[in-house]
Amino acid sequence: MDRFKQIETFVRVAEAGSLAAALEEGVSPVILGRRIDALEKRIGVKLMYRSTRRLVISEDGAAFLNRCKNLLADWDQAENELAAGRRAVGGHI
Repeated sequence: MDRFKQIETFVRVAEAGSLAAALEEGVSPVILGRRIDALEKRIGVKLMYRSTRRLVISEDGAAFLNRCKNLLADWDQAENELAAGRRAVGGHI
């Protein structure tokens, strides 16, 4: 499974407050839950506690969430910088 997609899903779910609220087109809450489960298993830390009624981010999950948000922001910035560089006018006038 794609590590980036796991992290992106974790941030989306944490910010939305539930799996259902974090739905992306064509992806069920079950798939989102599996991504988070895979992330937790890979890093060996419980990031959030989920039930049918609520979602609570663990202390470790809150710290990881902040790092993940920064990571995703850096990723977006890097992509934007590359895209802007391609659009820049170059050559001799």
